[in-house]
Amino acid sequence: MLQQMRALSKSWVSTVLMGGLALSFALWGIGDIFRGRTVTAVATVGGSEIDQTSFSRDYQNTVSYVGRQKGSPLTPEQARKMGLPRITLDKQMSDRALDNLASNMGLTVGDDTVTREIQAAPLFRGINGTFDHTVFLQQATRLGYSEEGFIELMRADLARNQLNSAVSDGFTMPMGYVDALSKYVSESRAADYVVVTPEMVPAIAPPSDKTLTDYVAANPVRFSTPEYRSVTYASIGPEDVSDKIAITDKQLHDAYDQNKAQYVVPEKRDADQISFPTQTEAAGAKAKLDAGMTYDALAKARNLTPQTISLGTVAKEQVTEKAEADALFALPENGISQPVKGPFGYVLLRVRKITPAVNKSFDDVKADLEKQLKTQLAAATLVDTINKFTDAQGSGDDIAQAAKAAGMHVTTIPAADAQGLPPGGTKGVISSPELIKAVFAADVGADGDAFQAADGHWYALKVNGITPPKVQPLSAVHDTALASWTRNERAKAMAEKANAIAAQSNKDGKLSGGAIQSSGRLNRTTVNQVFSRALINALFDKPAGVAVTGPIASGEGYVVARTTGVTHPKFSPNDPNIRSFAQQLGQQIVTDMTDALGNAEKIRQGTTVNQKLFDSAVGGGNADNS
Repeated sequence: MLQQMRALSKSWVSTVLMGGLALSFALWGIGDIFRGRTVTAVATVGGSEIDQTSFSRDYQNTVSYVGRQKGSPLTPEQARKMGLPRITLDKQMSDRALDNLASNMGLTVGDDTVTREIQAAPLFRGINGTFDHTVFLQQATRLGYSEEGFIELMRADLARNQLNSAVSDGFTMPMGYVDALSKYVSESRAADYVVVTPEMVPAIAPPSDKTLTDYVAANPVRFSTPEYRSVTYASIGPEDVSDKIAITDKQLHDAYDQNKAQYVVPEKRDADQISFPTQTEAAGAKAKLDAGMTYDALAKARNLTPQTISLGTVAKEQVTEKAEADALFALPENGISQPVKGPFGYVLLRVRKITPAVNKSFDDVKADLEKQLKTQLAAATLVDTINKFTDAQGSGDDIAQAAKAAGMHVTTIPAADAQGLPPGGTKGVISSPELIKAVFAADVGADGDAFQAADGHWYALKVNGITPPKVQPLSAVHDTALASWTRNERAKAMAEKANAIAAQSNKDGKLSGGAIQSSGRLNRTTVNQVFSRALINALFDKPAGVAVTGPIASGEGYVVARTTGVTHPKFSPNDPNIRSFAQQLGQQIVTDMTDALGNAEKIRQGTTVNQKLFDSAVGGGNADNS
């Protein structure tokens, strides 16, 4: 979790389903043993319970994350088909097993360590680039945690990491294994190929109306009206609260002072120096430069490299010798100084680049600072509003009632499709892409939780009803259906011809059947106008000399390709690229090792799953896709 937090300024995580979901969860509640007990545990690990409320929260976070990675929210059915319910629960149970093990071993993490890790996370930085408590609360709320809950989540994660480190520290990838995988990944090939074009197959005869009618019926998604949804949603955005926010001069001056380093920047220069033991030698070298010798050639003649002569990028106050500083900052760009006395002889200085000074006064940036502070404070105000909305929902209010109590807008849309358009309309009735996606991912009749869009607006919605897609009659889609059917039949004919050419080529031991072209260098990731992903995969899966087929990458056509050469780069363990590759492999194997520890602990401690509560938590239906 901590590694993911540090990377959140770029993205949440880079792998969700590789080596297990990279999401860590904690804080499962335990029922009160003194009350009449209602079973709320979705699962138990070694007697420790994972309750339905916290599992549901973490499952929704998982579904939301995967939806963002795919570019659109997942429906409950899509999430179940992907196995996300069981993946999330398995990861939770593994983490709980490790939490139990850490507790039994007496591994603890102090408040100072937890505080330090939270304050170092980029996710929680405010406008000043430092930890901001308001931002922290906002992000924790978005994930469904209270402040105390999120702190305990981090504490459990740190303790678990101590166990994982004990398993993985000191692991090194065997170079023989790296060599084999490197050869596989970096293999390159050359191929001869023939393109089968539409002109190389007979013209497709027009179909009968019955054939087209059957084709439309066999492809209902392509020829149906859109699904329409009726929705009621609550909304609020920065513009709704920004006018109520007053920024004081003190706040503005404090923000300016805290960010002064970006507003007042001294002139800097990229500079070099060549040193000489005596003034005579320095003067002689300067004469050579004046006669036409380049500075770089002078350095090379003295066996100096660009790295050894470079002073880097420096401001005037960073140059310790006043004479050198004055000379350097008096030169024009690409200028070379006269010999300058330094502490150990004489130097010839060169300026490669001048970066002008920046000197923005408070008045210069006041308007921008006010806008930034308003944006930040508006975000905090919106979080307060959403908390009121959530509290009202928790008290039993529906979306409209909760929105009114919190001061949010309420809008009802009778019908909108997945593009936000009404039936027969060309102007959208829902403008937010995130809201549209959420509408089409929601279950009918369920009051959804509040969520924030990329532009800062918050939404909560309930789908009132669905008008399902309806296959249109042939008369309404005749021309589109005819073009699609013809294209499909032509593709079949080209594929058949390509397969026949490949079969004959494999029989003859040489490519034939059309104009033969050469591919040039190909690798496993090549995709160009000719070689599609399917064709590349087929080509690399077969030995050299075997003809394969695949659709052309661009336009209509099929390609027959035959490998003519295979090469592998020379393996060098000290090559930086190889070392980086080995490190990546090692990290993946370490992940597998820590996953194995969690799975072993689950078996040792014993687990149970309440299938009924589990299915209920993920929206009904059998969610066990194991």
